[in-house]
Amino acid sequence: MNESLSKPLRRPLSAPKSFPKDSSHINLGIALALVALVFVACSSAPAAPEGVQDRKNRAADYLKFGRQAFQEAQYDQALSFYLTALDLDTAVDYESGMAAAWNSVATAQTALGKTNDARDSLVQAESLATLSGDKTLVLQVAVNVVQAALAAGDTDGARHRLVALGPFPATAEGAALDHALGTLEKNAGHPQEALAAFDRALVTNQRLGLKQEMASNRFMKASVFAQLGQAVAARTELEAALALDKTMENTVGIGQDWRALGTLALRRGETRVAFDAYVRAARLFQAANLVDQQRKTVQMLLPLTVDLGLADETVRYQAILDRLTLSQ
Repeated sequence: MNESLSKPLRRPLSAPKSFPKDSSHINLGIALALVALVFVACSSAPAAPEGVQDRKNRAADYLKFGRQAFQEAQYDQALSFYLTALDLDTAVDYESGMAAAWNSVATAQTALGKTNDARDSLVQAESLATLSGDKTLVLQVAVNVVQAALAAGDTDGARHRLVALGPFPATAEGAALDHALGTLEKNAGHPQEALAAFDRALVTNQRLGLKQEMASNRFMKASVFAQLGQAVAARTELEAALALDKTMENTVGIGQDWRALGTLALRRGETRVAFDAYVRAARLFQAANLVDQQRKTVQMLLPLTVDLGLADETVRYQAILDRLTLSQ
């Protein structure tokens, strides 16, 4: 399957479209104004209860800021926010907070390609989540552990974990696990099992009103239909994903949806339609300063400028690609 038609969940849980969306349906341009924080410490006495709660609240705020940054594909910024939250929760030995922070740190590290660091962070998150006794948090960490295993190609490990966690609850976490199962089955060449898992996730997310997660589910369904050669069904699912991503103003998702629609059009021999879709995707990624996504899209559309005899566009997009390549 062309990876351009491939999304894991695009939103971090608790605290993380590929088609696994390059194990990437994932975006940017955040402007957060943070009030300066003043820490008052007393060397002779422990922090008052209000001080402890204040740090927990600040940590929760930083997790929220991190999720915003992650959603906008500002992964370095997200990691910084998550680490600040971790420091605040660690200072008051708040197990649930530390588990959520480590879990979020792992998602940012994974997005940045720091897979070994992410694996270590997930070990910390899993241990602390278990100690906290918070079953929802345990499941949220489990989702990321499974996704990490899938990203590393550890299909057996991912399946073993999913089997141990089943049956999945009808919650956001359960839907994320069904989504991960669908991805596993898709990669294993079991399209019907994959579609069934994505449908279960979609039903749960629809009931919960989680539109961005619904977009991820539909994107992945489209990738399965594309694998099966069912172009009409794939296009229907991608158009539904695009509508949901637009509603959520999910720049990366919108761009990846357009790129996938372009790939479908190209497979049908509709070169001009494919070119126009790729251009829309490239412009979205450029506007959001998503260099890697823009470069990937320009690489896909450049040959089409030749096929279509668009000499000026060939020169222009070659220059863009050269500039993007130099920025690596």
